[in-house]
Amino acid sequence: MKGMGGMMGGMGGMMGGGHDPNLKSLEPNKRVKAITYCRDTYRVTTADEKTRAFWERNLRFMTDSGQDGPEKGAPAIMPAG
Repeated sequence: MKGMGGMMGGMGGMMGGGHDPNLKSLEPNKRVKAITYCRDTYRVTTADEKTRAFWERNLRFMTDSGQDGPEKGAPAIMPAG
């Protein structure tokens, strides 16, 4: 939505607002190292070597190729809503 004018740009404030975090400088517990999937559960391992389980309906994937997006090959996990 970032950079899209008109109606879409105006909806950003309603969906959490605020500024986008800089995903290039995240702490280890937010840098994704591995993701596995079995039946209805994703297991996400972060750079601090901790693995958390997410039911498939509770995990959303988003991308950010902008200047504040994560480094190539270094996805990030962020809280949502």
